[in-house]
Amino acid sequence: MEYLQLIAAQAGIRLDAGETALIAKELEAVKAATYDVKCPEFKARQFIPVNSSPPAGAETVSYDQWDSFGQAKVIGNYADDLPSVDVLKKRFTNKIASLGNSYSWSIQDLRASAMAGGMSLDAKRAMAARRAMEAAIDDLAAAGDANLGMSGFAAHASVPLVTPTTGTWSGATALQIIADLNKLVQSIITTTKQVHLPNTLLLDTDSFALINQKPMSADSSNTVLRYFLENNPYIQSIDQWHRLDLANAAGNGPRCVAYDRSPEVLGLEIPQEFEQLPPQARNLKFVVPCHARCGGVIMHYPKAVAYMDGI
Repeated sequence: MEYLQLIAAQAGIRLDAGETALIAKELEAVKAATYDVKCPEFKARQFIPVNSSPPAGAETVSYDQWDSFGQAKVIGNYADDLPSVDVLKKRFTNKIASLGNSYSWSIQDLRASAMAGGMSLDAKRAMAARRAMEAAIDDLAAAGDANLGMSGFAAHASVPLVTPTTGTWSGATALQIIADLNKLVQSIITTTKQVHLPNTLLLDTDSFALINQKPMSADSSNTVLRYFLENNPYIQSIDQWHRLDLANAAGNGPRCVAYDRSPEVLGLEIPQEFEQLPPQARNLKFVVPCHARCGGVIMHYPKAVAYMDGI
């Protein structure tokens, strides 16, 4: 209340004690309401494990990757030429970006609410601010930001690109589609020598609809999607994400992604979740600044992920 009175006075706005108390209560109610809003269409958090461990004040987030080299060999009893082994460390760094927006009410909106005995302020503006912030995080998670050197889940330079055997699924048979999917999944297992086993498959909107509706044969009710889930020993989940609709290398077609959905493999870096700062008096309105910080997607093991275009 004292803060509201102070900033109102600095802006030349006079509020009595009753108005200040009711306005403060209403602002708190609006801020609390934004945390009840669900945004199911923003799926980055669903598909990518979130890491909030970096401090909010950090400008970058880094991780070290260790590798070992050398091998043992059969030796004689008095051998003095023992083979040497060692380890090598590489450091990878992602920049962290600040995201911001705001919403506001006019002084007349607030006074009308106070005059009505605390009639609830419209929380839609606050909800829109949170929704816009979540959309920006979803964008960074999917595509990254080339200007910031920030990698995205669907456009990571270190992830292998697998060429489909058939491709162009709109004209392919059910078995040809299954063969392409198996090739994508097996590529991770082969490349990593069974160190990483993919458990998730993500498709663009049209490809998901195709395999979800296409029967295995004319006399079968089993779809390609269901058949693949039942028969592939690794994939546990198949889903769709509209961020993959135009995610191919040329940026004009779909991309399929197979990966090991594990925080050990990848993480969406969010050092600071959506926050609302104290309202600020500007001319004849109160502005509520909103803020968040995101470092994009870090892939600790990019070969545990594989892309397939041309489907």
